[in-house]
Amino acid sequence: MSVPIANALYSVYKDEVRSEYLHPVLAPAKRGPGRRPEVDFALVHNYPHVSCVLESKWVGANGLTAEDILWDLLRLELIAYHTKAPAFFLLGGRRKHLERFFQSKAFLGVQVRYPIERP
Repeated sequence: MSVPIANALYSVYKDEVRSEYLHPVLAPAKRGPGRRPEVDFALVHNYPHVSCVLESKWVGANGLTAEDILWDLLRLELIAYHTKAPAFFLLGGRRKHLERFFQSKAFLGVQVRYPIERP
């Protein structure tokens, strides 16, 4: 999906599209071993300033956790807040896998029913 996403972003913004771009807020704060946080796609007009960012997730047969989506959304919000750049989240997958995810407890959460007491 990377090439179609990059082509679509370029056709709209006409800026350089970079994939696996270092997260402009979290990456500088990362210390110690391990990879620094990245964003799936960033449009760079005047390096290192981003003009748009996009995170994408694919829901497959093995599913996806709501926590993964929430983490991506939080990372996007950090960029949008600090850089004022538009931030997008793209969720894709086969229809049956998406429907299964959106109907799962992981997405809907625990539903608690409180008894309604009548006076």
